[in-house]
Amino acid sequence: MKKRFTNSLLVAMLVIFSFISQNNFANANQSDDADKFYSLGISYVKASEWKLAIENFKKTSVLDPENPKIYSLLALCYTSTKEYDLAIENFKLAIEKCNMKILTLDPQDYKPFLGDVYEALGLVYYEKKENDLAIESFKKALESKPDNAKLYVQIGDAYAQKTIINHNRADYKKVQKYYEKALSLDPTNSGIQFKVKMIKIIISRL
Repeated sequence: MKKRFTNSLLVAMLVIFSFISQNNFANANQSDDADKFYSLGISYVKASEWKLAIENFKKTSVLDPENPKIYSLLALCYTSTKEYDLAIENFKLAIEKCNMKILTLDPQDYKPFLGDVYEALGLVYYEKKENDLAIESFKKALESKPDNAKLYVQIGDAYAQKTIINHNRADYKKVQKYYEKALSLDPTNSGIQFKVKMIKIIISRL
């Protein structure tokens, strides 16, 4: 399960990084220094030099404090160094700043990004076994990506982990519910098919 999560988190991080790279989210008041530190940070991310990337993104955030992409990139770096509490703190800042942009600018520029940030936040909570917070974050991501089968799988996985930890058999029905919803959205996905099959077998033996 740990290896599968690591792959999922990596994918989420890459989605965020790709989205930021393709969407400028430029701040008209951003200084040349902020742009310089940001560009250096991006270069260090590409080289997996996380500490140096953090150093430059922190400098950028001082000069451009309302830019949500900076905090999401800081969270990406902290996730990569397994400093999960700092990652969560910066994901929350990214969400706060992103919501402000949605209120004042074109929501369609930021809502997909907001969903990706909530998903990544949920994966960090999942890693910390804070399953209720993971589920809450994944459900918030669904508001931006309502037909995303992967999110329903992740909610099911969080309920499954919660059940294993708390020994609450009733939550297995919730696992089944979310796996089956994921399968309805992606009916040819063999991985989801397997999860549905296995949870049905487990429930039949309770």
